[in-house]
Amino acid sequence: MLCEMHGAPAAFFSQKENRYVCFKCLVSSEQLLYIDKSYKSEMEDFERIKSITEEAMKSNVKNTTIIHNWRCDLRKSLMAVR
Repeated sequence: MLCEMHGAPAAFFSQKENRYVCFKCLVSSEQLLYIDKSYKSEMEDFERIKSITEEAMKSNVKNTTIIHNWRCDLRKSLMAVR
């Protein structure tokens, strides 16, 4: 059997359409995102950036806390002067 739309082998049965469909039709009818090998490097880059960001956030907690405390102390001092 061949898919009428794509001319590819219709190897999957779609209960929605009640007929055999090809892989492309199945992916589009189920609103799936097909990730093939071409996305692999992009996904690896994304995961690398995500881990670097997470590490930067964790390492900067001490510095951001110091800045926050300093800002609060400065505001208290200014309010006391007023």
